[in-house]
Amino acid sequence: MKVLIFSLSKLFGNFISQKIAEKDVEIQTVNLQDILRNRNPQGILKELLYPFFRAHILHFVYAPVRGIHFLLFLLGVLLRKKIIVHWIGSDVLEIRKRLLKISSIIISRLASIHISVSPWLADEIQNYSGIYSIVLPIVPPDIDDLSKRRIHRKFSRCLLAYISCPKEFLTYSGDIIIELAKRLPDYRFYVMGINMGEVKRIIGNKVPENIIFLGKVPRRIVIKFYEKIPILLRINRHDGLPNMVLEALAMAMHVVTTLPIPTCYRVRLDNLDSIISTIKSIKTPLNSDGRKYVLQKYDPNKLYAKYVRLYRILLRA
Repeated sequence: MKVLIFSLSKLFGNFISQKIAEKDVEIQTVNLQDILRNRNPQGILKELLYPFFRAHILHFVYAPVRGIHFLLFLLGVLLRKKIIVHWIGSDVLEIRKRLLKISSIIISRLASIHISVSPWLADEIQNYSGIYSIVLPIVPPDIDDLSKRRIHRKFSRCLLAYISCPKEFLTYSGDIIIELAKRLPDYRFYVMGINMGEVKRIIGNKVPENIIFLGKVPRRIVIKFYEKIPILLRINRHDGLPNMVLEALAMAMHVVTTLPIPTCYRVRLDNLDSIISTIKSIKTPLNSDGRKYVLQKYDPNKLYAKYVRLYRILLRA
């Protein structure tokens, strides 16, 4: 059995490959953006086309609603391959924002199976597009290692947040994060993913002094922040199941979020006073219950074994 995973990150596919003992299962992951960016015909043939035609199962981690992803989906249908469409959150938002209704209808009818990373995302897809999906999360492969680290954190009035890029500033509630910083001058906000210059081009020079935009941060530095900062602020206007939330819980951080995740502080974006009082109510350095929860609920070994079982069932169908 040969499975080709289309993903923006190779961690997911590589982790499954390493954990599979069965000799008859071969999993390969491709990042289309990386392959096409290099524009190397030999690389496209070797890294994309050859594994594509050999694969029995195509697993799209991010719904292939446009561009080359959609063309590869259609080609896979013509070649009678089993196709998994794995909704992660931003793809659902994309079909609601853009004129992608036709492609989403085609995908809904021709995919072998649909998967969502969270129950709330599965409900949204079904309500909006009528697509039924099973729930299978994608979790960080090293979440088990993170949850075993010794944390010697002291409580401080510091928060960590993330904004992926300037065009996603509002989706990641950048405006609300800045307003919170203004109204909580005795707290320090560290925001990853976007730098100060990018923020000033969006909102001008009115950036509070207690907020620091770090830009793109290497993984090892991200973990250092997890170790030191007690609170993660994840208040997106739309979200699936962010790895950052699971990583923060594994590192015993308190998480303030809009998502219905146990052991987190759930808030509403239309009530800024409530968000502020929630942040002020957190006075301890460790969220031990969050760490226990994420270990029990999101064990990567158990979860990714379910993917292998799903691949086997699909191939027999």
